[in-house]
This record gives sequence, structure tokens and C-alpha cells, in this order.
Amino acid sequence: MYTLSGWLVGELVAGWLVLGGQPAPLDFARLLAPKVAGERWQPTSEVQIYDRETLYHYLNGGAEFYLAYDFQRLGQREFRQATGSNLVVELYEMASSADAYGVFSSDPTGEKVSVGTAGVYGYGLLKFWQGRLFARLLALDAPEGVKPDLLTFGQRLAALVPPGPRPALVEALSPRGLVPDSERFFHTQRSLNSFYYLSEANLLHLSRETQAVLADYREGQQRTKVLVVDYPHPRTAQAALRDFARHYLRVPLPAGQKTAATRLENGRYAGGRQVSPRRLLFILESTAPLSWERPYLRRTEKPKR
Repeated sequence: MYTLSGWLVGELVAGWLVLGGQPAPLDFARLLAPKVAGERWQPTSEVQIYDRETLYHYLNGGAEFYLAYDFQRLGQREFRQATGSNLVVELYEMASSADAYGVFSSDPTGEKVSVGTAGVYGYGLLKFWQGRLFARLLALDAPEGVKPDLLTFGQRLAALVPPGPRPALVEALSPRGLVPDSERFFHTQRSLNSFYYLSEANLLHLSRETQAVLADYREGQQRTKVLVVDYPHPRTAQAALRDFARHYLRVPLPAGQKTAATRLENGRYAGGRQVSPRRLLFILESTAPLSWERPYLRRTEKPKR
């Protein structure tokens, strides 16, 4: 396990400064410096920085995914190991720790490793999130034995970034029956359809101002896919429930009614409920008839007003 050293304490003091009460932008030159990479990795390129306007130049076809999570900047650098392995390091700076978590949660497959707040490793690829940072370290043509060096590099990087919490909406999910690592945090319709295809139309009125978490629950033989969405305005939440009922469930939603449910053509059950003025709970599909008494949200959670 990597431990703090004298130089790292100094780096922490410099890297965790705040500006006007806001976290300082990530210093990519410091994070991608040779002394952070360690003796096992030597840089073969300069640090490249991309912002919201230029990310398309680096990620042709993949930029929209990060922009949907309020991406701010990308710091990228390439390294080479004496054994011949080439390494590409990508550091994505998001606007909040919630969005860094959201990017990580989109694909948390791999062996869990102790890097950052949470990290996974597989086939030469290390991914982790820490505070507002989502990081990808990819060893190309990785020889056997590269994993320890990748983890050490990742741990040194994570130690230089102040930690941050998971989204409050994710923490609001009830742990009872929750399938581990099934949570997906996001904002937009495009993101939802990448996890669970609902419709080409934006029935749920999702936008970059909404916060949403998709999760799987399992109890006995029952399987349920749950979606919780927080909206910026009550009227948007009401419109989303109305359109979900009308166009997806194909059932009427009389004025003032806060719950709609039906059995789908595939035999499964679905529904939606307004649990507070700005929060909706959707059951996208369940193998059993819906019971709104089932607590998918923590009972101590105070709903959005």
C-alpha cells in the first residue's frame, strides 16, 4: 500500500487550496509530473489539456458522454515503462464529485482495488474517482506484472485530489434488496437510454438540471428496476409523471393524482409516483405487482421540496 511521504504532504497543501470558497482547478502539470508517476514510468509526451470546446478533438464520438456529466477539463499524458508497456493517462475534471462518481458508476466492472474513493482494474485498465476527478490509466499491450505499478501511480494521483461525497440522491436509496454496484447516476435522456432504453422522446423531461439514479433491486424471485429523479421545479416533475403515464404506461393521470401504474405488454409491471413536489419514483419494470409501500428510499431521507 502506498503511504504519504514528505514531498506528498507539500503537494497536498498546494493542491487542495480553494479559491473564493470553491475548490481550485486541478493542476494537471502537478498531477502528471514524473515524480507522481514514479521511477517506473517515464513521460513520452507533454501534458495535453482539453476543455469543453476542444474535447471533441481528442474524443471523436465520445465527448458527449462526458459533457452530459458537466465535464470541465481533461488532462492527458503518455508514459512508457522500461519493460516496454506504454501508458495513457486521462484525468477528467468534473464540476462536482457527484458527476465524477456518475462517470465512474456508468461502468464499474472490473476487480475492485483500493485506489481513490472507488476504483476498478482489468486487462491493463485502471479507473477510479476521487473528488471531482475521474481517472483512466490504460497500459497498452500491458505485460504481466504491470498491475502493481498502475495501482501505485493511481494511488499517488488520488492522494493529491481532495475527496468528495457520492450524490445525495444515491445515498437516499434504501439498501434493502439493492443489488451491489447497480447504481447509475446521471442527468440526461441520452444517458438514461444508454443504461435502459425507455423512448426516443424525452418523456421524463430529463436535462442537465435534473439528477437521476437508476438501480436494480432483488428480493427472492422479484426483480425490480427503479429510477429516482429530482427535478428543478415541481411543474417539471408533474409534467414528467403525466407524460410517463400517458405515453409509456398508456393510462390516464387525472388532475391531482400522484400515482400511475399498469402491466406492460411483456407481462411485467411499471409505474410512477410523485413522492415530493420535486421528486419522482419510477418503477420501470418489475416481475411482481407494484407495492408503493415497499421503501426504495430511506425512510429518514427528507424529500426535495
